[in-house]
Amino acid sequence: MQTQNTNAYLSQSQDNFMDTPLSKLVFVAFDTETTGLNPETDKLVEIAAIKFLLNGKIISTYTKLINPQIAIPEKASSVHGITDDMVINEKPIDDVLPDFISWLNEKNDWLDTNASPVILAHNAPFDLSFLRTAINTLNLVNIENHVICTLRLSYKLVNDSPNHQLRTLTEYFGIQSSSYHRALADSHHVVGLFTKLVEKLPTDSTLAHIAKLCGLLNASGATDETSYKKANLPRECTQIQEAIDAKAKLRLHYTSSKSTINKNTERIVTPLSILNSRGNYYLSAYCHLAGEDRTFRIDRIIKLEIMSNNG
Repeated sequence: MQTQNTNAYLSQSQDNFMDTPLSKLVFVAFDTETTGLNPETDKLVEIAAIKFLLNGKIISTYTKLINPQIAIPEKASSVHGITDDMVINEKPIDDVLPDFISWLNEKNDWLDTNASPVILAHNAPFDLSFLRTAINTLNLVNIENHVICTLRLSYKLVNDSPNHQLRTLTEYFGIQSSSYHRALADSHHVVGLFTKLVEKLPTDSTLAHIAKLCGLLNASGATDETSYKKANLPRECTQIQEAIDAKAKLRLHYTSSKSTINKNTERIVTPLSILNSRGNYYLSAYCHLAGEDRTFRIDRIIKLEIMSNNG
């Protein structure tokens, strides 16, 4: 009898999932730390997540350091503080990712739902790209959870914040915090941020309301990610994408710091891709001056020029 009731509820919850009030859904806020910005060449070094209800109930947490089996660049360590010594004895992604996926969708008997939890992440396409790459590399079954990007939701609901980076929004809403740029700490920030954003929505809003407001992603593939990115890319990204499409070089005047705005250097680069991390856009390109691939923060490009293919 219990099995029949559960199955009936599961069928009903799937049919009406989008119309279920947010207060009745289970959410998982997650974050990752990596060796760099490119999911094709860089690796995960940490993953953490918090499973919770909007009433403040924390169901469970997950946090694991990951041995990337490559050296962690100093530039990455300076951001998240994770070093080679910290991960040398940790398990590789081959062991951690199946464990995380199992935790993500495990059922809790005391919860009045059998529906899969809704995933939350700030700048979700970035974190999802690393998950998808690892899932495909390991030939694991894709996860199909709906995903809300709190970055794009904040664009729709917050108009007077200086920017929409996670730290700025955390401070804007007065969310208590002791640290940033570690996966578990930032997962807590996403929980707090999402809770504050939901308070700006009408009472009894549903997943359908959020989908209409800012779109939803799917953990196995961002269904509307392309149109969203085009709508929110900085103006400079249009020229960069044109150069990528034309396989043309770019001439950049670039400064490594906003405080040294007048001390910029000219670089000739071959653009490879546009990346987004923590609300900042980056150009991944081959730098002809350095003779290697480099990343450049797009907001620190002073001047941008597409060079002719004969130039």
